[in-house]
Amino acid sequence: MPRSAEALVEPELLTWARSTAGLDLAEAARKAAVDVDRLANWENGEQRPTIAKLRDLARVYRRPLAAFYLPEPPEDPRPPKDFRRLPGEVAGVESPELRYELRKAIARRDFALELLVANDEEAPVLGLQAQLTDAPEHLGSKIRRYLGVTPREQARWLPPYGAFNAWRDAIEFAGVLVTQLTDVELSEVRGFSISDQPLAVIAVNIKDAPNGRTFSLMHEFVHVILRQGGLCDLEDEEDRPRDLLNVERFCNRTAAEALMPEAAVLASPAVVNHGPNVQWSDSELSQSHVHEGCVVDPSQYRSPDG
Repeated sequence: MPRSAEALVEPELLTWARSTAGLDLAEAARKAAVDVDRLANWENGEQRPTIAKLRDLARVYRRPLAAFYLPEPPEDPRPPKDFRRLPGEVAGVESPELRYELRKAIARRDFALELLVANDEEAPVLGLQAQLTDAPEHLGSKIRRYLGVTPREQARWLPPYGAFNAWRDAIEFAGVLVTQLTDVELSEVRGFSISDQPLAVIAVNIKDAPNGRTFSLMHEFVHVILRQGGLCDLEDEEDRPRDLLNVERFCNRTAAEALMPEAAVLASPAVVNHGPNVQWSDSELSQSHVHEGCVVDPSQYRSPDG
């Protein structure tokens, strides 16, 4: 059998593709079914992969084959700010799946902008902005008005996906691209946002429950109008820097106010009939998150005091 042709690629492009995919040599070699020493030789220029093996690497690194024939490694966009833990503890350790989803979200935004230009259309402008000094209850009401969501409309939303789909449609109509992560573990990230304008991006994890996705969607929308996109898991971790922790709590408070305003919750039959000073059971909480279609999982909410 004739030997497969060698791929005339620059070694640094092989290293770039692997490192930006978040893989070390051993893991990349295992996934590509190649000896680790051979992969190292390809990267240091002592040998070249065959075209067939280059295709395997492209599949593993989730890069188009043409990317390996660039004259030099391109500069990948920096990932969004990580609001989950101390920045030094997470820098450069995003999973390959999350890195791919970040690249894909950025590529979709770029494609959408190019498509608008090609059709002589202007990108929708998100006119709503927020500051951390805003009162969450007032900002929540402002978000509802801006998105045009009314209690009457919410009353028509049916579980489990009615609320998520409706909020998603409203946010996209306002000028934000919304997508769902398919291969990222929920323990790593529940959502992320890229606040660049126009056409900011929000991504939520499809592995989350519908109510969880609804809350993540609104939480990330608050990040967008703050113009502070980031990676979020919604956990209230005390080891975060104080400024990042304050941002997360603000986004949680505001998202809760937008999805289920305090006055509406207090007036709901489930709350009125429950009685004061009576502890809520888990089953009651799981049923009480729907009021006129205001859907949110109460377990996602964290107060400013934790």
